[in-house]
Amino acid sequence: METHFFQKVKELEPLLKDTDADLGLIGAAPDRPSSKFGYMVPGEHAVTEQGMDYVRISHFAEKPDEEQARGLIQQSALWNCGVFAFRLGYIIQQLLDRGLPIQYEEMLRQYSRMEKISFDYAIVERAEKIVALPYHGIWKDLGTWDMLTEEIHTPLVGKGVLTDDSFNTHIINELDIPITVIGAPNLIVAASPDGILVSEKNASLRIKEVLSFGDQRPMYEERRWGRYRVLDYIKYPGGYEVLTKRICVTAGNNLSYQYHLLRSEVWTVISGEGEMILDGVASKVDKGDVIVIPAEARHSLKGFTDMEIIEVQTGSQLIEDDIVRLAVHWEEIIMIALGSEIH
Repeated sequence: METHFFQKVKELEPLLKDTDADLGLIGAAPDRPSSKFGYMVPGEHAVTEQGMDYVRISHFAEKPDEEQARGLIQQSALWNCGVFAFRLGYIIQQLLDRGLPIQYEEMLRQYSRMEKISFDYAIVERAEKIVALPYHGIWKDLGTWDMLTEEIHTPLVGKGVLTDDSFNTHIINELDIPITVIGAPNLIVAASPDGILVSEKNASLRIKEVLSFGDQRPMYEERRWGRYRVLDYIKYPGGYEVLTKRICVTAGNNLSYQYHLLRSEVWTVISGEGEMILDGVASKVDKGDVIVIPAEARHSLKGFTDMEIIEVQTGSQLIEDDIVRLAVHWEEIIMIALGSEIH
């Protein structure tokens, strides 16, 4: 996108102030009919008192076929750039209407239990007062593999081999094992801890239709305190489960003060040092230490340095939602767990 796109972002605030709209968007003028983008159909064109051109949005059309896209362009429809501005009071009311908390800490505690739905579907497409700023310039939605790879200037990212006759094929490999592609043109081969995708590029946008395991456990996640990767999972006859993770807590960060109802854990510190709180008792931990955390035991960890831990979970139901967070920030954790303040 071009520099003046960012000027459009800055103009959203005065646009909302000068109109009665609840939401403000940016719409790119299409340069071709495409089935890869969502469209916004304008109801009327208008000008603010400060001379700013904008449109009121009538409705949305999500990724139509090319024939439908031509018809939408004839109606002066715009590509939805996915940039949202809104009045704070409007969003607060949306949260309250859904029975959701408006305080940050409580929202954080409940986040994992919230409905998995995009902002577009939950809010934008149901809003009644929406305005948009038209943008005339270069813009690309990088939400599909074929569009993303147009912006990646090397065909191989990560370990692998790609032969010269594999024209217009890209390998994106986040794994430690190499991928070899021979004589296979126009493919995207993407490998991560969560799975491996092999697709003809133009068909890659069908991935949401094909995937039927949307509730699969994430195998790699980045969190506010660091990251983790699932190393192994096994379920034994009778329902007993064992899950092994490699957890990295970055220096100065901490896990929340929490407990689990359905699982126990064993932590083995393989590098770094920090402070552990377990059932109201604080202790220093270092590489080589092993910590046993029974079910319902309240615990937290802060890294003095970057820390790596091998965590082995055991129980009858190993799910991410089996967590009760009592506090998030270290100062609050000390107050709750130890009954003292940090000086």
